[in-house]
Amino acid sequence: MNRGVRLAEAARNKNHPKAIRVAAALGVLYLLFPFDFLPDLMPFVGWIDDLLVVLGVVGYILNLRKKSPETR
Repeated sequence: MNRGVRLAEAARNKNHPKAIRVAAALGVLYLLFPFDFLPDLMPFVGWIDDLLVVLGVVGYILNLRKKSPETR
């Protein structure tokens, strides 16, 4: 849950490049959207897609931050 909160903060931060804010916002929207690839009603299995999406978005943002001179 901590990563979801941090994604929301990154999406609202005007100092981040637009690509980072958009990726973070899409990650948060996916977590909040009631329909998933795997339903959350199935214990553990339903959380895997949420975890993978969050990890993918965080990895993408970290990769963008490494490449972007604006975030240094």
